[in-house]
Amino acid sequence: MDEIFDRTITEDITVMLSKLQLQYGELKLFSSRALQEISHFIDEIIRIITSFLRNRIGMYNIEIFSNLKRESTYLPTFAKYYNYLLLNTNFTSQSLLSQDVLFGHVVGIWPTLSPYLFIQIIWHSKCEDLLIESLMHMPLDLCVEILDITIKHINELTTTRAKRLIFYLIYKIYNKCLWLHLGTISAENLMKSFQKLLMYFEILLQLLVSPKYVTSDILFIEQKYLQHGVLVKNILHCIKKCMHSKIKNYLENYNLTRFFRLTYGNYYNDAKYHQMFPANQIKSIIARLDHKLATILLNQIKYVDSSEYRVWKSNYANEISVISLHRSIIIDCHYLREFMKQNNFLVKNEQMCLCLKQLIHSRNSEQYILTIQELCHRITEGKLHGMKELIMRYKEWDLCTLDFIRQKINLLSLNDFYVILEYFHYKFAYLHTKAKKYQIYVSVLKILIHLREQDLHFIILKYIKRHFDDNCLEDLYNENSFNAFIRRNLLVEKFDNSQSMMDATAQRCRSLLIFILLNPKAVLSTVIFYELETIESADSILFRQNMTGFFLQNYYSLKKDQCNVLTYILKYIILERGTEWHINYKIFITKVLDYQMMTADDVINELYIPYLMSGNIDEISINDILSHTRNIVKRILCTNQTKFIMLIVILIQKASLLRRLDATFSKFQVNGWIKFINDIVECVYFSNALKMLEYNMLHTLIVDQYRVEPLDIRKAWREMNVLDIIREYEKRYFVIHRQLRIDPRCHPNLRSYVQSISLDRESFIRHMILHCTEEEYTRFMSDLIHTFWYHLGWTDEMMAYENIMRITVDVSQIALMYFEMFPKDIFVMLLFAIVHLCNNIVKHLPRDKYEAIRCILLKTLFSMSHMANRTQYKDSYNCLLKHIQEVDQYTSRKIYFKTIFRKITKFLEKCEYLESDLHEDW
Repeated sequence: MDEIFDRTITEDITVMLSKLQLQYGELKLFSSRALQEISHFIDEIIRIITSFLRNRIGMYNIEIFSNLKRESTYLPTFAKYYNYLLLNTNFTSQSLLSQDVLFGHVVGIWPTLSPYLFIQIIWHSKCEDLLIESLMHMPLDLCVEILDITIKHINELTTTRAKRLIFYLIYKIYNKCLWLHLGTISAENLMKSFQKLLMYFEILLQLLVSPKYVTSDILFIEQKYLQHGVLVKNILHCIKKCMHSKIKNYLENYNLTRFFRLTYGNYYNDAKYHQMFPANQIKSIIARLDHKLATILLNQIKYVDSSEYRVWKSNYANEISVISLHRSIIIDCHYLREFMKQNNFLVKNEQMCLCLKQLIHSRNSEQYILTIQELCHRITEGKLHGMKELIMRYKEWDLCTLDFIRQKINLLSLNDFYVILEYFHYKFAYLHTKAKKYQIYVSVLKILIHLREQDLHFIILKYIKRHFDDNCLEDLYNENSFNAFIRRNLLVEKFDNSQSMMDATAQRCRSLLIFILLNPKAVLSTVIFYELETIESADSILFRQNMTGFFLQNYYSLKKDQCNVLTYILKYIILERGTEWHINYKIFITKVLDYQMMTADDVINELYIPYLMSGNIDEISINDILSHTRNIVKRILCTNQTKFIMLIVILIQKASLLRRLDATFSKFQVNGWIKFINDIVECVYFSNALKMLEYNMLHTLIVDQYRVEPLDIRKAWREMNVLDIIREYEKRYFVIHRQLRIDPRCHPNLRSYVQSISLDRESFIRHMILHCTEEEYTRFMSDLIHTFWYHLGWTDEMMAYENIMRITVDVSQIALMYFEMFPKDIFVMLLFAIVHLCNNIVKHLPRDKYEAIRCILLKTLFSMSHMANRTQYKDSYNCLLKHIQEVDQYTSRKIYFKTIFRKITKFLEKCEYLESDLHEDW
C-alpha cells in the first residue's frame, strides 16, 4: 500500500508541476520577485504546491526538534518528499545527486524547481526543521549552497521563526564541523566549501544579535531588558547544546541519517569526491568556533546591571509561569559552568567564567539558604512574599507542604493554583503505587475545592490544554463512578431553583470538572455518548444554557493537533474505535455545527472523508453522511479549507463501488445514494470552490488514475456524453482483451476463451443499463435514440427506440437470472425506467408515432414474462400485465403512462416494501 501511495503521490506532483510549468513557464527560472507579475505567479505556484503537500501528505508545520516523538511516525514520509523536492531543484550538484543509491532515481522525475522556489516552499510549508536536519547529511558543497539561499531569504520569516531557525542552524553547523574528521563529500574544492561554511556560521551569529531580531521595535526600557534576557537565555541554551554535542556519540544521529542521507553515489563512484580533514585541524576549528560562541555570550552578559536583573526577576521564563527569567538564566549558567568544568571546555576563557559566576551569584543569598520547611516558617511569621518562592519551588513539596498551602490558601493567586496542578504532573512521574498517588490527590483536592467553579474551570482548562495527551492522573479515574455520577446528578437541576438546589448544582459542577481533570478523553467521550442517547429530549448536558454546558463546550473547543478536542474524540469514536454508526450522529453533528463547536471543514475533512475512504458500507451511515454532506455544501458552510478535490474523488469512487453492490441492498437505495453524490458534486462545481487548475487536476485524477466506472467519469468531465461513455467502455475492453490474448503468462485455456469473445456496442449498453440509475437510464437512452442513433448503425429514431427496448429486455433477463449478483429490485427499477423513457420519447417524436411506441412498450413488457415466471414475481407480474392491458389505449398520452406507472408501483408494493419517498409523483 505504501508503494502504491508513493507512486500515486509522485505521479500527482508530476502532473501538478507540469501544468504549472505549462502555465507559468520553466520553474527553474524563477529566481526573485523583481516584477509584480512574476511575484503573483510565484505566489500562485507556491499556494498550489504547499496546499498539495499539506492536504495529501500532511507535510505542514513539521517540528522535529520540538517534538520528534510526535513527528516520528510520519517523519520517513516527510523526509522522503523533502528529498524529492531537493533533488528536483536546480542546485549546482543536481546531476551528481542522480548517482545517489537511495534517491538518485528521482532526479528529473518532476519539472526542475529553482532554488528560490524551493526555499519558498519550505517557508510556506513551515518545514524549516527538515531543511536544518538535512544539512547534516548531505555533501558539503550542496550544504553551503543551501545555506546561501536560506540566509538570503531568512528575513521573509516572522521574527519568532527566524530566531528559531538561526539558533538551530548555528547548532547544526557546529555539529557538521565537529564530525568532518570522519569524512565528507564535496565536488567543489573542499577548503573553499569549508571556508564558506565557517563564514555562514559567523553571519548567523551576527544575525542572532542584530537589532532586527532583538529590540529594534521596542520603545520601553523594561521590554528591551526582557527581550535581552530571553536572548541571553537562548544563547546559553545554544552553547550548552553545542558543548553537549562534543560528548555525544555520532551513531545517536543514525535514525535521522537514514532518512536524509544524500551522496554522489557509492564509494566506488564518488571516491574522488570523498575527502577527510585531519583530526588536529578539526580540533583547531572547533576551538575557533567555541571562541566565537563565548565572545557573543560575553558581549551580551558583561554589561548586565542591577536594573536589568530586577526586570528579569519580575518576569517568568515561559508560559508555565513557575520560575522567573532571572532564575532560569542562573540555572542555565550554573549547569553550563559545571559542564565546562567536568569536560574541560572553555575553562581557559577566564573572562567568560567570571561573567558566568557573576550571573550565578546575582541572587539573594537567603534564596539558597532556606529549606522548604524554613520558608514555610518565615511565611507563618509574616513574611508573606515567601509564598511566591514556595510556589516556584513546587518540585520540593511533600504532603506537609500541601497541608501548609491549604492553611494559607488566602495568599494564593489563581496562577498559583495552576502550579499546584503542574505539581501533579511532576510528582506522579516518580510515584508507582496508586495509594501514594491517591494521598497526594486528596491533599490537592482539599486545596482546589476552595475555588469558585469559574476559577476551577479556568485552571483545569489550562492544564488540559497542556497535558491532554500525557495526563498522569488517569489511574485515579473510575469509569463506573462517572457513569453513576451522570445518572444521579446531572438531571437534578430541573426540579426547583432554591438556594440549596443552586449550591447542589455548583457542587456537582465542581465534581464534573474534577472528573475531567482525571481523564478528559474518557469523560468527554462518555458525555458524547450520553448526548447521542438524549439528543431529542430535554435532558441534554452539552447544549443546555447553563454553566455546565458552557464549561463542557470550552473543553471540546480546545485545540488538538489540526482540529479541536471534539473533532479529535469523534474521530477516535467513529474511525479508530470502530464503534457502530449511531443513528443520531447526524443530528448531533448538525447541532455542534449550529453551536459553532466544529466547522463544516472539520466535519468533512476529519470525519466524513476518512469514513468514506474506509470502505464501510452501512445503510444508516452512508445515508447520513451523504445527505448531511449535501446539506452542508448546499448551505455553503464550507470554506477553502475543505479538501474539495479529495472529497469529489472519494465520492466518485464510492459511486462506482455502490453501482457494483449485490442483493444485500435495494437498487432504489443505491440510486438514492448516487443521487446524493451527484447533488454534492454539482453544488461544489456551481459554488466555484474549485479553480480551473484544480478542476483540470481532478479530471486528470479521475480519468487517468482511479479507473472508476465510465458512468461516473462524467462527474469530473462534464462535457462527456453517452457516446463518450460507451467509447470508454470499448477502450477498456480492447486493452484488457489484447493483454489476455498476447500475454504469455495467461493460461492457454483462458487465452483461447478470450479469443472466442467479441463484444459489440450493444454489450456495453447492456452493462451501462445494469449499473445506471433510473434517471441516468432515461437520460442516456433518450440521447442514444434522439442524438446518436446514426453512430450505432440504426436507420432512424424509431429503430433506435425499438433496439433500446430489446436491449433492456436482455438486461432484465440477466438481472433475473443472476439476481444474487445485483442489488435487489433492479428488475422493478427497469420497469419504472422504461415507462419513464417511453413517456419522454413520445414528447419528442411526431404524434403519429405514439401508437407504435405504445405497442413496442407492451411488447417489451410481455416479452419479460417468460423469465419473470421463473422467479418470485410470477403471479404478481402476470397480474400486472393483465392490468396494463386493461388501460384505455385511447386516453391521453400523459395519463396513459402515468396509469402504467401506478400499476407498476402497486406491483412493487405487493412484492416488496416500497418507501413512499423513493419515487416522485408525475
